[in-house]
Amino acid sequence: MSEQEIIDQATSWGMRDGNEQEIMGAAYKMARHWYYRCRDGSAYAIQIYMTFVYRDVPGVLCMASTPRSCSQDNANTQEGVSPMAVVVHPGWWYFDVYFFPHLAMGNFWGMTTYETGGWLLGQACDVFDMLWKAHGVNWRIQFAPTLGKSYFDSLWRMLAALQIPYFQIITTGVSWKGFRCLDMYQRTHVLGMPEPKYEAWYVLGLETPWWNRVEYAPQDWYHLKVLHSYGQRECIFNWRLEGGNRGLQDRSRL
Repeated sequence: MSEQEIIDQATSWGMRDGNEQEIMGAAYKMARHWYYRCRDGSAYAIQIYMTFVYRDVPGVLCMASTPRSCSQDNANTQEGVSPMAVVVHPGWWYFDVYFFPHLAMGNFWGMTTYETGGWLLGQACDVFDMLWKAHGVNWRIQFAPTLGKSYFDSLWRMLAALQIPYFQIITTGVSWKGFRCLDMYQRTHVLGMPEPKYEAWYVLGLETPWWNRVEYAPQDWYHLKVLHSYGQRECIFNWRLEGGNRGLQDRSRL
């Protein structure tokens, strides 16, 4: 990576304003930092939203990835790790689960306000222990990940068994499309329909002048209120559990 590459990237982000010297100063340092984040950062945040009734109260249930779930996923996908490790110990067990009473699907603003803030129910494994206990179902065995299937297939099967009519998946990560911007990928699964192959693609943060932008982590995407559509792309995080030495994950980014 050369200094000129960073200058060229900063120019594509609109950080030049016709002044070469400006990019060589503070703007250059900020551009270099974001360049490294985009080049080296592979962490995505995943949030799964669904309509749900909890203790006779209707609302929205959210499963959100956590540092522990990401660490477990990374450990499961290291070279030489048996795919059985993923079957026995998938990372999504450690997603945090929130319930938002009386909230409409898609009301992300409401999820961030005090009045409609969610209840943290616990980690996914503990919440599903509670939900299935009354039915006498050992969900960890019945809905264990299956070799040859996608990584989240077990979770999708369990949500179908719980009669969740549809759920929405939002994946976010740092973006090459703008300085201090985030990519958001959004897809919807509907009960009884094939799993989608494509997801909508948005870039968040472009409407703010680059010098006023705040650097947000992918899981904090909801602070950015304007979505700029970039069309669609093939779904990321469609893991396939192979029978060889490891589970495979597509972490490609545009």
